[in-house]
Amino acid sequence: MKREDMYKWNVATTKEYGVQEAISPQKQECEYTHINRINLKAGDSYTVSSGEYEMCIALISGAGHAKMDGWFDEDMKKLDCVYLSADADCVLTAKEDCSFYAAFAKYEGIGQPHFIRFDPNTPLGESHEIHGEGVFKREVFLMINDKTPASRLMCGYTFGGEACWTSWPPHEHAKTLEETYCYFDMPAPKLGFQFTYLEENGFCDAVVHPVREGHMVVFPMGYHPTVASPGTCNNYMWVLVAKRPEDRVFGVYNQDKSYVK
Repeated sequence: MKREDMYKWNVATTKEYGVQEAISPQKQECEYTHINRINLKAGDSYTVSSGEYEMCIALISGAGHAKMDGWFDEDMKKLDCVYLSADADCVLTAKEDCSFYAAFAKYEGIGQPHFIRFDPNTPLGESHEIHGEGVFKREVFLMINDKTPASRLMCGYTFGGEACWTSWPPHEHAKTLEETYCYFDMPAPKLGFQFTYLEENGFCDAVVHPVREGHMVVFPMGYHPTVASPGTCNNYMWVLVAKRPEDRVFGVYNQDKSYVK
């Protein structure tokens, strides 16, 4: 693994209608993570077929509807999600122009389809957490946590403050988990900076990835702190994929001790 290889970890998706493949083992060094973006025009429908995968589909912008016979038939508001097990067909309908981020990984027989409503007023607990303080403070919502039956996936959202770090101190978890940050609600000229580096105390040689909405940065390995520019709040959907079902544990990581007080 070379430093230069990290540049392809950052993928800029667009608002072009249709399905865009962003993250996959065929494109990056990840082994298990797949993420697509799905953009639909108002009135259009698209059927997602999960095949051999489990999936978390999040509505990032607009309003829509999700239906899977026998499991759910729900209007989707912004940041609502659906979880699909393998061999599932889910019909997504756009009530207005909308974008979905669809994360998927190999299904291992654990997890059943369900609808997940986003509620910003969820009390603090296992599905809503505050991490850090001061310029490191961020709000985290766990849409699929490690208590939710699933095979490999854990997904949620992070919201940072203006010009704040949203992943500090730097951490990595390459032995058990792959992670991707999928940015949203950061239109130009808003801008964040995603850093990636491979060795502890290697921040001075980090690759810098400018990011705004639509960017997805995968971390198959290495440390991955991120910071917002002045006037910008970092917002992203994070996707954690366990390398084995038994590795599917939230909050397991190694911090770069160079930056731990």
